[in-house]
Amino acid sequence: MVGLEVEIPGLTAELGKLDQLSDGLDDMSPFLKNAGQILITSSQQNFIEGGRPEKWAPLSDVTIALRRKGDKYNDPQVMRDTNLMLASIGSPTQGGVYRLMPDSITVGTALEKAEPLHFGFVTSGFIKGKKVPARKFILAQDEDKVRIYDIAVEFVDDSIEEAGL
Repeated sequence: MVGLEVEIPGLTAELGKLDQLSDGLDDMSPFLKNAGQILITSSQQNFIEGGRPEKWAPLSDVTIALRRKGDKYNDPQVMRDTNLMLASIGSPTQGGVYRLMPDSITVGTALEKAEPLHFGFVTSGFIKGKKVPARKFILAQDEDKVRIYDIAVEFVDDSIEEAGL
């Protein structure tokens, strides 16, 4: 057999640092927790501003009249008659969803009305056939994506530094 053996001083130690870096990236929950908070805050801001980046369709005259008829909900703000949907986002105690795992995060709302309001629907109850427009509220704005990218880069940079690379 003909062979060649090359020994590179310090290579084993450097490869060990790569293993340490890999281990450090197994749990991305610190980064994901921050990203999730950005998404929660942004989705709540969508309610406060009445839709972003485009404003939601205004309430119909019928909806405004029905709200004003009752004493309880007489505020004609779109999707803000009770603020329950806004409060639920990312808050399990309010009917929302918040699941943080080592490699993923899920934030949103599990309220029954959320999906039809987000995607729009046609009524079948009190006023049959009324088209309720989609008012998307669980979505990331462009600036949110930039912030999440920045904290991802910071997380990886910190992991590299901790591994001594």
